[in-house]
Amino acid sequence: MRHAHDNHGMTDIGEVVFLPALVERLSHEAPSVALNTVRDTSDNLSNEMAEGRVDLAIGLLPQLNGGFYQRRLFDQRYVCLFRRGHIHDDGPLTLAAWRDAEHL
Repeated sequence: MRHAHDNHGMTDIGEVVFLPALVERLSHEAPSVALNTVRDTSDNLSNEMAEGRVDLAIGLLPQLNGGFYQRRLFDQRYVCLFRRGHIHDDGPLTLAAWRDAEHL
């Protein structure tokens, strides 16, 4: 039996959120498909996809401009964590206050 090999480019969130579900689904729907993930999402990703070396890219990939079918999977919001008693612990954190704060 011939096995299909698909290369997928993923960012951290792609590997954490999507890869387990994708592997599970493929094990039922297409058990002969083998996945190879590629962590390098540099500027060469466009070329690798255009030349067929990468079949699917999942994550925030602004370097993929036009010429590829793209679909928004979800909107992500960010949170800011700080210690109790911090100067910004008394209410909503504004963008200006966030910019002025020290960050790790």
